[in-house]
Amino acid sequence: MSTSSYLTAYAPVLVLLAIGAVALLRENRRPWGAAAGLVVVSAVSSLVVFIPTSEVEPETDGSLALTALVLICVVSFPIAAAVFGWRRLAPPLVVGASLVLGPVVTASFTLRDVYNDSLWTLGLMLWFLVPIGAGLAVLAAVAESVGAARRRHTAKRPDGTVTAVRPTDRLAALTIDSGVVFGVLVLPLTALSHAEHETIATVVGLLVATSYFAVPLSLRGQSLGQALVGITVLDAGTGDRLSFGRAYARSLIVVLEVGAAATIILALLPAVEFLMLAQSGRSLTDHLLGTRVVSDYRVTTARVAAQPTIGQ
Repeated sequence: MSTSSYLTAYAPVLVLLAIGAVALLRENRRPWGAAAGLVVVSAVSSLVVFIPTSEVEPETDGSLALTALVLICVVSFPIAAAVFGWRRLAPPLVVGASLVLGPVVTASFTLRDVYNDSLWTLGLMLWFLVPIGAGLAVLAAVAESVGAARRRHTAKRPDGTVTAVRPTDRLAALTIDSGVVFGVLVLPLTALSHAEHETIATVVGLLVATSYFAVPLSLRGQSLGQALVGITVLDAGTGDRLSFGRAYARSLIVVLEVGAAATIILALLPAVEFLMLAQSGRSLTDHLLGTRVVSDYRVTTARVAAQPTIGQ
């Protein structure tokens, strides 16, 4: 194969690895051990599936190897990324790049010149690893934010209060919830869309996603992501949990804003929400519906009205 073919196959993943290397060198504590451990984990996981798949007949199209790669990326890599992120063992970009390096090396040696002596399968794998690595870095960043938020919200201050809920805490919780909703809905909504039932898919998606947020919000004051981060949504005036109607209205706005963030024109609304949140500690939705996001500790020890200086 020509040099240009190899460059085309390897260029995107090499850029990702370079970004991870820069992040590693910029880190003061230089977590070389953590990065090496992730590389070993990813390499061993890759070898377990790449060696058997490299022994298949040359006439195959490589789908078995690609399926094996998807399995290890879905099962083992996210667990490692979440653990290393939660414990802050390495920066998120280092985590993503280190987990990708293992499959790059093992695939290069076990799958090269297989499948009709073509770089097609190898190149497809390497390109596929780029969004996987980026997703693992995001997962590590979310886990790191969740861990830091929980440590802040469970640490009592000398004056009896806790640190205010940061915008990054709320963003981490929303990222977790969005990932759960996407994982649940992606297959059924895709099936409905392929069956040319786009309207039904839209309605089902809105109802399920909104209910996912609204039901636990009205019952416990927090969604799954908010529970993991350690924050709760309450009435700004009384400190009580929201009624189902207000919880559903708030959840519907959140779902619509998440969908709008993917567009160009409608993305202005989520941007305004985040700017208001960063400035005052409360988003536009909070002001409209009279809600406030607080830490778990305050919910169990004091009413919101008794400590109005936090998260106003």
